[in-house]
Order: sequence, then C-alpha cells, then structure tokens
Amino acid sequence: MKRQLLFISFYLLGVCLNSVNGQTKRFEIGFEGGPGVTYFYGNTFTMDYLKPIIGGYVGVLFQYHFSKFFSIKTGCSYERKGANFNYKSWDFNTDYLYHLNYITIPALIQAEFGRKVHFFINTGPYFSYLVSQKYTGKDSPSGAGNWLLISTSSEQNLINYDFGVQAELGTKIAVSKEIALSVSLADHLGLLNTKKQLLFTDTMLSPINSDNTSFNNSIFFVLGLSYSFGTLN
Repeated sequence: MKRQLLFISFYLLGVCLNSVNGQTKRFEIGFEGGPGVTYFYGNTFTMDYLKPIIGGYVGVLFQYHFSKFFSIKTGCSYERKGANFNYKSWDFNTDYLYHLNYITIPALIQAEFGRKVHFFINTGPYFSYLVSQKYTGKDSPSGAGNWLLISTSSEQNLINYDFGVQAELGTKIAVSKEIALSVSLADHLGLLNTKKQLLFTDTMLSPINSDNTSFNNSIFFVLGLSYSFGTLN
C-alpha cells in the first residue's frame, strides 16, 4: 500500500510538470471536511487491541490550476484521529478512547477530467503537528469490577508531528461559473512511527506492547465548497 501510494504520487508529479505550458493562472479557494474512520496500525498490539473510531476533519483549501487538467492543491485542516483500546483478561480489564488532534498541511498534485461534472484524483505528502492528545475511559486492575474512571491529557507518549501520503478520489459539480461542490473519499496514510514510548505501560501489557511502533491511518468522506477566480485559456 505504501509503495503504491508513493508510486502514484511521483507519477502524477511527473505528468504535471510536463504539462506546464504558460497558460493563464487560475486559483481556487474554499472549505472542506467530513467524518471518517481512523485507527492505528503497525504491530500486534495496535492491530489486535486498538480498534477504529469515528474521526473527522475540517479545513480550508487553496488550489492553483496551471493547466486544463492538472493543479496543485494545499491548505490547512484540523484533524481528529485516534483509536479505542479495549483489553480484557482474568486480572486486568480496560476500555479507553484515545484522541489525537492534529493541524495538517498537504502538498497534492491533482488531475481533473470532465466538463460540467469533473472527476478528480489527487495524491501527495502531508505534514501534521500534534496540538493535543487525550484518552478517557475506565479500567479495572482487579479484572472483576471496581472500575476506575480515567481522563487525562498526556504529552509524553507520542511525538508531536506526523508525516504521510494522502490520496483522494472524487467528483466536483459546478453550481455556477465560480462556485463548485465536491464529494470525495480520502485516505491519509501515516508513514512515521508516532510513538516514542509505550502507549500503556502496565506490566501486564508489556508482552504484547514490546514492539514500540504505531502509525496513523484515516479514511474520510469529504464534502467541499470552493470558489474559483482568474481565467484559464
């Protein structure tokens, strides 16, 4: 999956750079965002005990069309990522909801096809900064009840940035000459190990948490509203 996304990114970049032909600039600005499924991947612990949760993002976009079919897209968004940690044994039960809040800036190459209804695909890297992290829930060290409520913000478990590859497929419908609505599906695949120490350090969990790796992955359903200006010959 990682190699395929990287290959698509470099391929579109090469095609776009070859298509620059001095045409009149056209710019596009707008808002986009939506809900999604977000989770961690990376090792036995993250795959077996950290389950997906509902996340989402909202942000602004800026797009520069340098040819009829190709453009560069960037922006800034606030993203909610995380996972649900649920572990049960004869002597230890726990159920946590782990939230990570990022500010994300992508650098995407986009290709568009169609007339009144445009179909588009884009891909490229993104950089995220972790603005806050929090987990809430309950645990029972005895494994037989006596639940303890947990709510804490921790600044020590994860590094404060992330890096990955984003890919998006969707359609854009023109409402007027300048305004367009878009609907798409986007995958934000993290390529950087975000953990700098064990997420949960209880001795009972150390055998399944010995591989200290954790990557973000999120799949979002995205709605967008954009306004374009300038002309494109």
